Amino acid sequence: MGGSGCKKKERAISTKTKRLFEIYDLIVMNPKYWTCGKLAVRFGVSRTQISRDINQLREIGREIQSSQQGYYIFQK
Repeated sequence: MGGSGCKKKERAISTKTKRLFEIYDLIVMNPKYWTCGKLAVRFGVSRTQISRDINQLREIGREIQSSQQGYYIFQK
């Protein structure tokens, strides 16, 4: 009985992890195209969730920058 909650959580984690990788790939492939709003529509989540996702990617070392045109990867 109690196991179904764990499976939902595992699925949610997998979905979020997949979204994080996809967000990063989209930004790498099309810098300054993907805005918070465009990513929110693409993934069917809120802009707030995309902002959290971007912050999480930054926390793990991805050098994502933003401009009015969209997100891009900072190249040293």
